[in-house]
Amino acid sequence: MDELQALRQRIDEADRDLIEALARRMEVVDHILRQKEAEGLELFDLEREKSLLNKMADHAGQRRLDPKLVERVLREVISHSRELQTRRVQERHNPGLRRVTRVGFQGAPGAYSWQALRNHFGKKVEAVGFTGFRETIEALEQGSVDLALLPIENTLFGSIHDVYDLLATSRYSVIGEEVLRIEHCLLGLKEMALEDIRRVLSHPVALEQCKTFLRGLPKAANEAYIDTAEAVRKVKSEGDPRQAAIASREAARRYGLQVLREGISDHPENYTRFWVVSRESVAVDLRIPSKTSLVLVTDHREGALVACLTALRDHGVNMTKLESRPRHGSPWQYQFYLDVEGNIQDESMDQALEAVRKRARLLRVLGCYPKVDARSGVPYLSEARDPQSRRRALRRSASQEDAAPQPRREAAVVSVGKVEIGGGAFAVLAGPRTFTSARDLRQAAEKAEAAGARILLSGESEDGGGEAGRAARLASRVGREVRLPVGCQVEAAEQVEALAHCCDLLIVGGRNMQNYPLLRLLGRVARPVLLERGINSTLDELVASAQEILAEGNQHVLLCERGIRTFEAANRETLDLGAVLALKERIHLPVVVNPMNAVSSPREILPLARAARAVGADGIIFYLAPDSQERPVAEPAEVAEFIAENHDLG
Repeated sequence: MDELQALRQRIDEADRDLIEALARRMEVVDHILRQKEAEGLELFDLEREKSLLNKMADHAGQRRLDPKLVERVLREVISHSRELQTRRVQERHNPGLRRVTRVGFQGAPGAYSWQALRNHFGKKVEAVGFTGFRETIEALEQGSVDLALLPIENTLFGSIHDVYDLLATSRYSVIGEEVLRIEHCLLGLKEMALEDIRRVLSHPVALEQCKTFLRGLPKAANEAYIDTAEAVRKVKSEGDPRQAAIASREAARRYGLQVLREGISDHPENYTRFWVVSRESVAVDLRIPSKTSLVLVTDHREGALVACLTALRDHGVNMTKLESRPRHGSPWQYQFYLDVEGNIQDESMDQALEAVRKRARLLRVLGCYPKVDARSGVPYLSEARDPQSRRRALRRSASQEDAAPQPRREAAVVSVGKVEIGGGAFAVLAGPRTFTSARDLRQAAEKAEAAGARILLSGESEDGGGEAGRAARLASRVGREVRLPVGCQVEAAEQVEALAHCCDLLIVGGRNMQNYPLLRLLGRVARPVLLERGINSTLDELVASAQEILAEGNQHVLLCERGIRTFEAANRETLDLGAVLALKERIHLPVVVNPMNAVSSPREILPLARAARAVGADGIIFYLAPDSQERPVAEPAEVAEFIAENHDLG
């Protein structure tokens, strides 16, 4: 035994030497990174890594070691070095990442999300568990955690749609990803025969992924629980040896349970991808292979999706994921989740996304982040691309584009239901200025439809609108009766979700033209927006407000000239028809004119509408029912006459 103990001591000393050697290697890696940063060199050198592995394999043979063992160990060390360099570079470019102390996740300590969090951040942060995904996001919003880590996709179960839905309309940004291999185990209080187990608890997805194994336990009932780790905790606290849980070996160790059976998944290749979510986006160094995640909504017409995907292909952007998801409030219409390889700071990626925006109803960038290997979870390095040559090509491309005149962006066509506006397509929008009852709204809608209007405007309720969702549902129902898409006024951010589910067009009045929280939220929904110019606003201010919406992803925006305040006292507002021409020079969006606020007599309405059409307006708004102030309204016959004059443009 003394001799065995001495040999074991030598093993311990060798292991300590190995650890010391690894520590020295990591110190050198950090020095190399600083040198690369100072000289502006590429971070990773694939040829150097290959050469090192071959050289060390030869050396292993000379030392009578298995070359495969040496290669496996060195690959792990190199992968960790790559991960370390990626993280250090990201922290230097984004100092806020160094201040992260609390990260939220869904579940309890020991759950798979908790393991992924520990793998990504180590023990330098506090892991804060929450009962659900929404609670985790709310904690991020309130600032009680610095970041959140949420599962987004599993190789067997598919996408986690609840997480996608939470992020699709939020301002949060994906800044990182982690891949975790899921290894389910059956855990119990003590060693026992499997046929004696009467109940198995776990998360519903874990139960689904172990169906074949569970069928071999005919006497055991399966019970879904909120989380794998919570299931383990319940088995532990209740102390019933006939109960078992499906969870990880780490959960068994943490809560003191026995592993009754390992590897019980139906499929061994079971991985979950997690996203690291932040309140702010981060910049990814162009030398780091990156991935960008997108939400795309196209028009509901033939070839719309193909046109967007072709734009990506034409700019050399490789797509790694495409998945459709039904759009809430739009039966049989879909939005798409995409993952593409590339950095949004990359010139080619920027050009690709701009090309897609021209063809899309909505394009939102969920985040750009360092790409990791689909299995190992370490930073990815592709053999197919030489980053240095790619960067040189980009510089050449950029210099050529700088020298060439920049083409003007093609005029946008905005779809409201099945009605197109812009690009030569002209539309008349009509409805009541205000309404006091469903009867008022229905009568005005019938007049609009009879006159030939293409879009029904619901107007504002004279009692202040009441509950926005109720008024919108009423307008939607009336619109279906007369077979016209419906436009509704949106006054506040909290109304957006309800109105977007009911209405085909969301209208922002002039007094809300610079309500930026509202505009940004509208930029994250797949509904067209009509943005009115404020009575005291300049055209540049109107364009800036429109760009707030566009920047968030929504590309279907209409501008509306409705009159401005001038020195003229004849009317409260003066219609600025020159604005139509000036706006079309400034931005690619269609321009609609509302002459109804700049008239003092009904006989002025039609001449102003004709003048607006003559200067290039893409649509005209008519009010067909009076309000309590008895301001002028158009007669259905006049609207019909105007439409007849412009029938060739409808």
